[in-house]
Amino acid sequence: MTKIVLIFLSLIPSYLFAQKVSGTLIDSTTKSPVPYANIGVLSRGMGTVSDEKGQFSLNLSSNYDKDTIMISVIGFEPLSMNVAIFKSKCTNGCTLEMRSTNYDLQAIEIASKALERRIVGVPNPKENISIGFSGNGLGIEAGTYMKIKRPAYLEKVNIQVATCSNDSIFFRLNVYDTKRGMPDKNILKRPIYLSCACEDILNSFEIDVIQENIYLEDDFVVALENFKKNNEVQDFFFKGKMFSKGIYYRLASQDDWQKFGIVAAGISATVLEEK
Repeated sequence: MTKIVLIFLSLIPSYLFAQKVSGTLIDSTTKSPVPYANIGVLSRGMGTVSDEKGQFSLNLSSNYDKDTIMISVIGFEPLSMNVAIFKSKCTNGCTLEMRSTNYDLQAIEIASKALERRIVGVPNPKENISIGFSGNGLGIEAGTYMKIKRPAYLEKVNIQVATCSNDSIFFRLNVYDTKRGMPDKNILKRPIYLSCACEDILNSFEIDVIQENIYLEDDFVVALENFKKNNEVQDFFFKGKMFSKGIYYRLASQDDWQKFGIVAAGISATVLEEK
């Protein structure tokens, strides 16, 4: 069996003398916690995710002081600031307010439209090829490129699983539009969390997302993200396919996306494509 491991371990600080910052994210209107927000230094592979209480901690070296830290989560306006300013605010703990965004998740009316159901991505991966990851780094993601011919509605996502060594897994399902062939903006209107016992998802599992009203104007990427603190992924492997468009991944919140072009992950999607 061909097995390729993307080892997404907790990131080891590049510099010995890093400064620990911590804080809590809250909704500026309700003052309630903002859970599972992505917090990271843009394009630097250094990031984390807030916990269910909106709390976070992060070690930041002075080498990042001129960079920008970004905080983002579906349903709220992104928050960004200079790292040095962020460190001065949060060295002894801080409370950061995030402004919620209003959206109307209306039911999509597709009955009267001429639509064609198609399966895109990697629907038929090989049993003897697998690609996956292990570790407990927060904000790590891996996904598959989906090519469509015309605008479409996303109906279902199917994940082909080769190995899942945990008792259970906790992932966030993300859907991105693409720019220059790479994942760009998350197009979901609300987060989709997956909590599954490994014994229930071996071989494959399907997520029905038609009620999320996800409209796809062009090619897109479906990815799984490790978002939960202390959720160490012992071994999670997708069934794979050689010489497809490859697997798309990033190693931390707000990091740049990368592509490993030899093997694609066995993730597919059912779309209702406009004729």
